[in-house]
Amino acid sequence: MLPKKEYMITTRSDRQTDRLLFKKRSRSRPGLAIGYGAAAFISFMVPSMPDAYIPGWAVMLSFGFTSLIGIVFGLAPAIKAARLNPIDALRYE
Repeated sequence: MLPKKEYMITTRSDRQTDRLLFKKRSRSRPGLAIGYGAAAFISFMVPSMPDAYIPGWAVMLSFGFTSLIGIVFGLAPAIKAARLNPIDALRYE
């Protein structure tokens, strides 16, 4: 349980940002599963395909780069949306 001070620090925009980031993360997981499943299906359908070796550093580098891009381009609109007044945002939509 968090102390009461922690509840006072969290603002409305922080909660909205967390909600938007959770939504983006939850939508990316099915894409990961579909990509992994498609790769497994293709390798099963083409038995003559040789095994590929991917070094661990390449996996970590690609994961880090794609995570950075996802966070930057997911967090920037989330912060901008959290700072908007909902009535003003709907007025211009």
